[in-house]
Amino acid sequence: MYAKQLQYDDLSQMLLEEATKEYDNRLKRYRLSGLPAERELHDDERLELREAMMKGYVEMAELNLQIAEEFSYAEHEAQHVVERLLIGG
Repeated sequence: MYAKQLQYDDLSQMLLEEATKEYDNRLKRYRLSGLPAERELHDDERLELREAMMKGYVEMAELNLQIAEEFSYAEHEAQHVVERLLIGG
């Protein structure tokens, strides 16, 4: 159980870092595009948006992990059925 929690923590941290990088990259591309903007985000608004995105990615990571664990059995069973059909047994 501890190893699974450790993996989840590592995965959460990795997703958090990826979300942060993606946000930063999109912001840079937007600024470099030269497109007129209705308004620029202020630093505090950017930080709020960034924190909300990070929180959402972490929350979804937990949900996605639960879904993956629940459907792991179904995937294993499907593979077993296909193998039986191929072997003919």
